Amino acid sequence: MLYATYFDKSAANDHITLDQWKSALKSVPNVRAASVATSDPNEWIGYTVNTLSKRRQFHDLSDRQYDAEVFCSPRQEWLRAFYWCDASDHSGAGVGIIILETPGEVSDPLWLAAQALAHRLSANLVGENDTKYEA
Repeated sequence: MLYATYFDKSAANDHITLDQWKSALKSVPNVRAASVATSDPNEWIGYTVNTLSKRRQFHDLSDRQYDAEVFCSPRQEWLRAFYWCDASDHSGAGVGIIILETPGEVSDPLWLAAQALAHRLSANLVGENDTKYEA
């Protein structure tokens, strides 16, 4: 990812539970749970595979089954855009960090979906440099 944005529930960096995430996905238009645990990384927004690495990479992780897709109307297809990263090692079972590649335009369908999800989750959108974006 070039510049990631994540969902943050508070100043204490509270994580979003898996149940909260699944519920939000069902309530936001043009967003859906990814249909398979691992998909072709070329169909993902903002993700590049390191072909030189011999180690497991992001797309190989088992928690890819909780990712979500956004409908991109210009291309008339669903693309994986929201990445659920299991944070159970740090915060307890069933919690995660959700990240996305920050789109360039506020009118981008991905950004509109991110804002709707953040609102539904009572979360902020926060960039890598701790910039907070309006949800």
